[in-house]
Amino acid sequence: MLKYNYIDIDFNNVEGFCKLSPMQQKLFIVTYKIHNSIVGTDYKEGWKPIKVRWVENKENNKYSYLRVDFKNGDWLHYTQNKDWY
Repeated sequence: MLKYNYIDIDFNNVEGFCKLSPMQQKLFIVTYKIHNSIVGTDYKEGWKPIKVRWVENKENNKYSYLRVDFKNGDWLHYTQNKDWY
């Protein structure tokens, strides 16, 4: 089993988390853990999520994503493939 080195957070404290479906919540949690694990130690604190919301692509649900805003002021797309950009 893979072990990730991420900052443990209470996802219920991330604005919008409770509005996500259970599948979207799971996607957010898994992708956050992978993402936060690979950033350098000096950057982890800034990459704590503060807000999340689901962005629906009405033409093709495959391209719907989570928009995640972070403590450092940046935001990323978290895709359904557990990627980010």
